[in-house]
Amino acid sequence: MELFEKLLPFAADAGCEEAVNRLKSQAEELLAQEDTHVVVAGGANSGKTTLINRMVGNEVREESLLNEEEKPLRVVFEKRDDDDAYDCRTVMNQAWYDEGAVLYEMKIQDMFCGESGALKEVMNTKDIVLYMVSAISPFTYEDVNAIKAMSGLSVRVFLNKLELIDEESRGKVEKYVQDLCENMGLSSPVIPKTEDWDNMGKLIRNLLPGTIERNDIRKRHVEAVYKSAVGLVEAEANKALAENQLQLEKTMENHISESLDAHEKQSKWGILRADMLENGDKLSELIKGDIQDRAEKLGRKLFDMGKEARFSDPWLKKTLPKETQKALRSLTENLKPQIEIGMRRDTRTMMDTAVQEGLVERFDLSEPDFMAMTQVIHIEPYVVPEMAPDGKKEFGREKKSKEILIGTGAALGLFLLIPLPTVFSVAGGAAAVGIGGAAYLKEKGSWEDAQYQRELYHYAKINCQNLADAIGDSIRNYYDKIAAILAERGEAVKAPEVDQTAFKEREQRLQEIIDGCQELIK
Repeated sequence: MELFEKLLPFAADAGCEEAVNRLKSQAEELLAQEDTHVVVAGGANSGKTTLINRMVGNEVREESLLNEEEKPLRVVFEKRDDDDAYDCRTVMNQAWYDEGAVLYEMKIQDMFCGESGALKEVMNTKDIVLYMVSAISPFTYEDVNAIKAMSGLSVRVFLNKLELIDEESRGKVEKYVQDLCENMGLSSPVIPKTEDWDNMGKLIRNLLPGTIERNDIRKRHVEAVYKSAVGLVEAEANKALAENQLQLEKTMENHISESLDAHEKQSKWGILRADMLENGDKLSELIKGDIQDRAEKLGRKLFDMGKEARFSDPWLKKTLPKETQKALRSLTENLKPQIEIGMRRDTRTMMDTAVQEGLVERFDLSEPDFMAMTQVIHIEPYVVPEMAPDGKKEFGREKKSKEILIGTGAALGLFLLIPLPTVFSVAGGAAAVGIGGAAYLKEKGSWEDAQYQRELYHYAKINCQNLADAIGDSIRNYYDKIAAILAERGEAVKAPEVDQTAFKEREQRLQEIIDGCQELIK
């Protein structure tokens, strides 16, 4: 049993330790048995029951009545101390594992598993098989396959029913059976004569091996059982190896699918980001265009007011910046709803699309990145341009810093942008016109109305341009923040990495089991 001990660790790793232990126990049981266990087997109507009845000396069972529901017939022999022979003591129909059962009548289906056709483990405790072959149809396909499957057992072919065929055919049948037994490595078939049937018990007893021969048979049988155990472990290891490979392939397929899904989600987040930036540019350009379109109207208004005030120094120094600031504030307040509606629309569209595309189930306003959408977007100081100190030069044309505050807030619903009051302030004031003061203004004709009109138009244009740039920057800043959030969401989508270590280790161990099994049966 030392070989079984070497095999058991492999069996444990292959998941068939219980089966190998069972085979080991059967091998041990076979070696420990005192009685010789004999199986009378064969195909239908081959003469199994007739042989048993003749051996027993009475009709144990009617011939040809062994049906599927009946358990195989058991004839109990017991060795006699005086002549080392076997006498029939009792006949019974009992379970296979009853102690003392040494003679079995079995149909082929009693010996083999239906689905796989493998030899049942109950045969591992049997010593000899007397296989009945009918001379009417000798060695059918079923007979040949059954005997080949019992290669680990001691099989003796019993040619029966020769008296039922004509004398001319008997010699041919005997030779055919003799040759086939030789080709399959079996001993010469038992061919009883007519007179042998009257003393069949003695004939069978003479076929049974003595103690020494039986021990040799059992050793070979145990080796066959051991080889079947090794084959079982190797088969289970190969099966597990195939399953391990299949699991690895499925894991890799899932990984590829998840990777493709991740890339697709990354692409969708990227598309949403690009759409938001494009929408921000469109809204910014639209608002900037509206503001710049109103520059001429503001310039005309300032010119009319200045002309009425005779472009006096107090008007240029105080009233002009004040009126400009007032006009720009009004313009900003008028545009603010349009800006906020556009922001609200684009943000909601983005969120709805993300949900529809399966990127998120919903947007949680408690998440830090989306809380950024509810905060102040952009603050910069805005200063109304001053008059140039040199009165004969045009008004200052340089763009100054600006302050435009556009904010949003969160409310009920998936996400709703609530406008905060827009703040527009002027830092400082307008410097002196620097055109020589009141004395200079009295000098008629130094600046004509057309010159003032041109300069005030330009002055209004500069202020509107600065306002447009300030609001445009604020709009872009808002969309840039959301775009950055979307970019982070896309970057966060990653396919899980596949760790093949466990699969590789399992594959290596199973291959070691397979190689080990092959070494054990060399």
